[in-house]
Amino acid sequence: MYNVVSALVEILKKIVPVPVVRIFRTPYHFLLAFLFAFINNFPAKKMTVVGVTGTKGKSTVSEMLFAIMRTAGHRTALASTIRFAIGEQSEPNKFKMTMQGRGGF
Repeated sequence: MYNVVSALVEILKKIVPVPVVRIFRTPYHFLLAFLFAFINNFPAKKMTVVGVTGTKGKSTVSEMLFAIMRTAGHRTALASTIRFAIGEQSEPNKFKMTMQGRGGF
């Protein structure tokens, strides 16, 4: 489904003027997020999200929370500037960004 939407967006970029794109950008992103949430039965309803903010120590605190929650038996995922992890699977964050966009990881 993502490939279809991406292909459609590339076609529209070539034929729709930039001022029109600016007008519809926010509703487009909202509808796209809603569509994928709907298709996947609104998975965020069953999630608890913990965000860590600040100037220093975010990755350390995130890793510690991830380890504590996993040890306590919770299903966990982690997105940090160091790595991305879901349960036992982990891969390094090559871009050092946690918000990579729709095509992220």
